[in-house]
Amino acid sequence: MFGLIAKLFRKSKENPENISKQKKLKEENNDNQYDVLIAIYDDPAIPPRIDQLTAKDYVELINNLSNKTYNYSREKGGKIPYTIIREVVENLIHANFQEAVVTILDEGNTIRVADQGPGIKDKQKVFLPGFSTATSFHKKYIRGVGSGLPIVKESINYLGGQISIEDNLNKGAVVTLTIPKKENKKNQSDPILEPTPFNNGKDYSTNDIPNLKLLVEEENINMKEKSEENLEKIFALKNSKQQTENNEKIYLSDRQKKIILLLAEFEELGPSTVAKELNISLSTAYRELVFLEKSGLLKLLDNGKRILTQKGLDYLNHIFD
Repeated sequence: MFGLIAKLFRKSKENPENISKQKKLKEENNDNQYDVLIAIYDDPAIPPRIDQLTAKDYVELINNLSNKTYNYSREKGGKIPYTIIREVVENLIHANFQEAVVTILDEGNTIRVADQGPGIKDKQKVFLPGFSTATSFHKKYIRGVGSGLPIVKESINYLGGQISIEDNLNKGAVVTLTIPKKENKKNQSDPILEPTPFNNGKDYSTNDIPNLKLLVEEENINMKEKSEENLEKIFALKNSKQQTENNEKIYLSDRQKKIILLLAEFEELGPSTVAKELNISLSTAYRELVFLEKSGLLKLLDNGKRILTQKGLDYLNHIFD
């Protein structure tokens, strides 16, 4: 009798459903210690400084690794935004942070995140919204809806940089973020880039909208001087006039597009977060948010933060098209 009971008990333990429950219980009560290394290269000719992070849960590890990587990069003059770094760090959860190493190179402007997890099989689809391998367990710590890497790609492209994904030497994946170095102080401010239209693909000009040129002259704006203040005035005039004639066409600067992408990531934002992420002044961040709100892309909440409107979501879809 005792042998029969032991046999039944053993079969019960081997039942796939029980194994699944045991695995889930183990994950939820994981007492493992997670270790991640950060390698900071001050000079490519000498060994890097090593910072070892240790945590007992994913939340602590993701927060600490994101913050430290961002701070080390900034200390060396890097310009990769915190949001981009955190998205890539969160992806390490798919590898269970196995042998994870973050490497900081090129004065903080190259960040390489490597692991020895299952790897990434389709390196093209990961950049398309909606593709995800996140399980219900992963979604306790990350969104897991397939929006992270697409946002990273679009955001870093706007900075003139790039993201690449490669197989690690043995197993796992290596994600590399790179943005160009700034050569002088003049270039270290936010770049003033030509806006691109929402729908019609026209070049930036005052001639495609009737009477806008006259409005520009009345406001005494020097079109040849591409100062931040002049461009913002022109954008405001152009949007105001364009919305009267055709509410579908919206012209945004690259910085304003970055704010739209940040809102897709954070869901709601205030001026202080925008200022930190884009490395701009608080007043400039506030001015940009107000402009986007008046354009109908954002909505002001009672807590002082702003969210994307349906019109803003439509514009976001346009960015990914």
